[in-house]
Amino acid sequence: MPHEIIRMLSAMSIDTAGPRVRLRTAQWWHGATALVAAASLVTQFILVLNADNDTALTRAVRYFSYVTIQSNIAVCVVCAMLAARPDREGPVFRVARLDAVIGITVTGLGWLVFGPRPRINPRVIWLSVIAPIVWLAYTLVPRPVEG
Repeated sequence: MPHEIIRMLSAMSIDTAGPRVRLRTAQWWHGATALVAAASLVTQFILVLNADNDTALTRAVRYFSYVTIQSNIAVCVVCAMLAARPDREGPVFRVARLDAVIGITVTGLGWLVFGPRPRINPRVIWLSVIAPIVWLAYTLVPRPVEG
């Protein structure tokens, strides 16, 4: 059953750009993601080190102990590796890539559940899924191939 679903979804995806364009786009996307993650991690680390509570070592250990930071490091490393070589494969890399996806998903879900209150309420959550649902519908609706 899962193989049939994957086959069906693959058939719905129409690749009009070709594999070389898709790899270049993937490289750019992964590179941009790695840069944003790296900039965020460095900025937060500088802020943590410049705080005046506890020792710098305690603050640094605490910083690297957060699952949020760990998942962002994983995303940064995996995306940098994919930016360098978007066709990267191998069982260890697959595990690292999936770990990064799971880690950042847990981080996002944690933010959604325990994040900024009262600014995020059920209405905002429902409104925030409109764009992804519209994109998904647009992506999955069969349409003629141009070109």
